[in-house]
Amino acid sequence: MKMNFQAFIEQLGKESRFDRRILQMIYKKKLQLDKEGEYARYERYFQESWNNWVDENGSEDVADFFFRNGEKLFREWLLVFFPFYTEKERLILGFKSGGTPEDIVIHMFYRFSKDELETIDRSLSNNKITNLSRRTALTRIF
Repeated sequence: MKMNFQAFIEQLGKESRFDRRILQMIYKKKLQLDKEGEYARYERYFQESWNNWVDENGSEDVADFFFRNGEKLFREWLLVFFPFYTEKERLILGFKSGGTPEDIVIHMFYRFSKDELETIDRSLSNNKITNLSRRTALTRIF
């Protein structure tokens, strides 16, 4: 399912024009089409991580689970399903507990490279998308 960033952006720009609703539908469709592939493997991996957490801690504290395991799980997700680099200097993740044991606040920051930014600009231009800024397109994609 892994593709390079340029092909990923070109496809999204053409198919969705970076419209939020359409992007969500595209992502959902990709996952549905991959039910037996990478998505199924990741889903099993995630479920095993959760089950191990509950067994080891005797708790279903979702916030603490993500606080302790979220970085690994999110990096894996982005590595497998999207063409983002997951090195710590490019993808910065932060987790903190919210108001209840089920609440977690996730901060995700991604440092786009110069080439990635140029790819976005090119897609916006090629698809004649003038009503979106680069920043808005990047936020919606990520």
